[in-house]
Amino acid sequence: MENAPDRIHEGDRGAQALDGTFEKLYGRAPDGTFRGLIPDSNLDQVVYYHDETGKPHWHFISYGFSQLGGQPQDEAAPSDEESGSGYEVTFRIPRTDEATAPQWVDRAYNDFANYSFENQIAFRPYDYVDYDFDTGKEHGYAGFMFVQDSRLKEIETPNGTVAFLQVVPVSAEQLNTLKVAEPDTQAYTAAAKRIIEELKSTETDLLIANFS
Repeated sequence: MENAPDRIHEGDRGAQALDGTFEKLYGRAPDGTFRGLIPDSNLDQVVYYHDETGKPHWHFISYGFSQLGGQPQDEAAPSDEESGSGYEVTFRIPRTDEATAPQWVDRAYNDFANYSFENQIAFRPYDYVDYDFDTGKEHGYAGFMFVQDSRLKEIETPNGTVAFLQVVPVSAEQLNTLKVAEPDTQAYTAAAKRIIEELKSTETDLLIANFS
């Protein structure tokens, strides 16, 4: 269900570090929380804020890719210096007249988490995923690329470092460009950077996805 903004990990040091980061940025608790919409989800919750920067949009942030409490480091963690997988995932989409955030976003987050944890894969900047979803098809998107969230810098928590990777929808053509360049690391990085600049020219520097 969609819940009022509250906390499910009061006292957990990793979650508290995330709470403090977002409260410093927004000066308030989240405007809403997705929790329990997906049975047996690998994520604890997804919070969201009404962000007026650039243009009104929803700013979603996961809780659960990083280590939230005192449990052992997740097996997918690349190193002991990172908290869990070393990041949380963010997403920005336009906020129009709807009073509540679109629930398909929670399904997408759950799919990202399942893919990551079940395959023990940690996402990194410029990684991509094929993703077939109705809302994406309606707007010409065929997948997502991960980039550094421009308003959330890497933080240090008692459990290790946490970066904030923003998922950015990409078209079939852009996705194919990444796949063609993938065997060559240097060419791939250059192609990914070009795509990001293309998206910034149409979606603002915050890379707010064009779902409006």
